[in-house]
Amino acid sequence: MLTIGFSIPTNSLNPHPLSVLCIATVLHAGDVTGPNIFLIISDDELFGFVAEQAAAEKPMFIWWAPLVPHTPHNPPERLLAKFKDAEVPVPSYIPTENHERFKQATRKFWAMGTWLDEGVAELIAKLKSVGEYENTLFIFYVDNGWAIGCYAKNSAFEKGLRTPMILSWPDRIPAGKRINDPHYALDLHATILDYAGLEPTPGIVSRTLRPVIEGNSGRRHEALFGTAFAHHNYDYKGPVPRTPNRDLIALYIREDKWKFIYYPQSLGKHNDRYFRMDRMLLPDPIERAAGDVDLFDLENDPYEMHDLANDPTHSSRIAAMERPCPFGEATKSAAHPGDGPVPWASGRAPTGRASRYLVDAVPVNQTGSDTSRV
Repeated sequence: MLTIGFSIPTNSLNPHPLSVLCIATVLHAGDVTGPNIFLIISDDELFGFVAEQAAAEKPMFIWWAPLVPHTPHNPPERLLAKFKDAEVPVPSYIPTENHERFKQATRKFWAMGTWLDEGVAELIAKLKSVGEYENTLFIFYVDNGWAIGCYAKNSAFEKGLRTPMILSWPDRIPAGKRINDPHYALDLHATILDYAGLEPTPGIVSRTLRPVIEGNSGRRHEALFGTAFAHHNYDYKGPVPRTPNRDLIALYIREDKWKFIYYPQSLGKHNDRYFRMDRMLLPDPIERAAGDVDLFDLENDPYEMHDLANDPTHSSRIAAMERPCPFGEATKSAAHPGDGPVPWASGRAPTGRASRYLVDAVPVNQTGSDTSRV
């Protein structure tokens, strides 16, 4: 979990009231042995910094990254007890034999979230005590989160990619507003600079969300492009040195409700330990051949249970989504000799659609795919 707070003191002498100052609050220190401690260094260091900056009327930037609610899920018993008998709705895609495990895991996760809430409440109380709460912009930004019964972290599915973000600033940001347009996590960069009164670097992908947040028209991305990579890269047993090329799992495009995924190499039980997609309560890893694609209608199929790639009625849509796809050009322009070729896990040369994404300079039975520009 990433919690970012901006405190903007009302100092008329400072034309750009937001300066950047990071506080690392998750550094391991001393003789702490617990696997999950909310603030490993101490509350005093974080809260002391807040008090010092407020007293000096200095702007502050706090990057606060507590370990919870990441695994291991080991909340205090007092918090776990709050959800002991809580009703847990079970999605239809969870098999009956896994219902109880789903409920237990969900209750434990709720307790972890409550543990996080307590820490946030303490930080808010500190800001109020020094008179800075009303001058603080909070941005709560999380990673792909915890998913039970779905392919999640390290996959190109929504449960592995979609990241919620919450902004709060008393009397400055409208409460209760929800924005459903797709945006990059990278947009956080330009948004932060905008609220700080600074201009982002020209030509970057990041676009400020401030106009959208405040109800004005803003530039939106026509499509989102991204990648997924092997998580346990240290479990790779082949001859190729570690590179982005070697560890690439999937590339994807998101256009409003449509999601297109391309797999540059095969996935399955033979390399599951290496790629390591989280799939709690799912017995088998995802199976894909090199060059396979997925197409999902996220509006009607938010959990991506129904792949439409082989439905002939959607062939024109797939072709249309491939045309603006920068994968091919990105791999050609970003590839460099130092990366070396990557063997296809299936042992065969990709054909058809897959061949369009290959780097021309490598042998037909090998390919490199570098997505640094995607």
